[in-house]
Amino acid sequence: MIKIVNTGEFGPIYEGILGKEAIDFLLEKRSGEVPKAMNRDGLGYIDFIYGKKGEQGYGLAHIEEYHSEIIPYLVVIIQKRNQPISFTIWVAYDFQPLKRLMLI
Repeated sequence: MIKIVNTGEFGPIYEGILGKEAIDFLLEKRSGEVPKAMNRDGLGYIDFIYGKKGEQGYGLAHIEEYHSEIIPYLVVIIQKRNQPISFTIWVAYDFQPLKRLMLI
């Protein structure tokens, strides 16, 4: 069950969804974040944020605007760290003042 547990810097904070479902949900809502949306061995939990569009954008909004063709494959791309891929997906720690891993 998806529910809003708080409001943060990126809008509503949702829980109850993971992985591809979290990506699709945030793209539909156009705001918010899902903490610990997925886990990658050797890296840990990764938060998904909707973010913002534009050249200085970040998050899923930025990825959707510039690389919409990879949206269906994001979870697989993040999981396959040792396999060559056509795109670089940034997972940042300490993005802005926040000390956590986020898909940017």
